[in-house]
Amino acid sequence: MVTKPSDLIAIFETNKSTIDEFQATAPPTIVKDAGTLAQAAATAIRSGNPSAFTTKAVARAGRNVNAYCQQNSDGTPILTGG
Repeated sequence: MVTKPSDLIAIFETNKSTIDEFQATAPPTIVKDAGTLAQAAATAIRSGNPSAFTTKAVARAGRNVNAYCQQNSDGTPILTGG
């Protein structure tokens, strides 16, 4: 559970191989965004500082990936009227 931004570092470290695989296998539609997010995670791991995730570019990449995956930022599905 993340209670403060620095808690993200351990999560990124634990999931580094998954993050790397995401970057390597992302669909063409979101490959640039996957790279942006993976690079931010790598920067956070290397520096011990998650501030790389506070940039507009990373926020935009996250929104684009979420939209592609049809999910909200918390991982829940985007509900459409129907």
